[in-house]
Amino acid sequence: MNIYLKLFLFTLLLSNSSTLFSQIPINFGFIGGVSHSKYEISLDSIDGENVTAWQAGIFARMKIKKIYIGLDALFLSNPGKFISTSGSTKGEISVIGVNIPLYLGWKIVDKKAFNLRIFSGPAIQLNFYERIKSSYNGGTFETSENLKFQDGPKWSLVGGLGFDIAFFTLDARYLYSVSDWSNLSNTEVNNNGVQFNIGFKIL
Repeated sequence: MNIYLKLFLFTLLLSNSSTLFSQIPINFGFIGGVSHSKYEISLDSIDGENVTAWQAGIFARMKIKKIYIGLDALFLSNPGKFISTSGSTKGEISVIGVNIPLYLGWKIVDKKAFNLRIFSGPAIQLNFYERIKSSYNGGTFETSENLKFQDGPKWSLVGGLGFDIAFFTLDARYLYSVSDWSNLSNTEVNNNGVQFNIGFKIL
């Protein structure tokens, strides 16, 4: 009798826990995609070039009716290229880091099976690998001793449009850099671009 009673109580507990868990207004999952960005360098003699890269990580959202708060942690590659207007100097930028955007969103369309949403907020990027190489007159690429990046976090503003259907989530977002990446007082470097992501909710 005790065994059956314990089984009944255990089944009841699981049922109530499942119901409670489903009512928690939180989404969690995995996300990844591609980016297309360019390093803007404030020198008339240098032009940045658009480069395609990747990002992957996790996301969490807390829903409050049609409004939600989102937080992502994206491991990313953030490379770049630049060339002088004369064509004699070329450069390659290698960056690997973590981008963490915190954003406020609003569901324009909010149906049971799908939703359409907009979002915006700040993002912080923490780089743990940075290297700038340059080549002169067709020579080999060597690490630049002049142009380097500042230490510390890089800040940007992010805004975008997203679409969720069932357990899948898609979004397109634009990142606008508000930090000067350069270590030179007379040169400013910013990184701006777009990201396209697809994700899968596990909660």
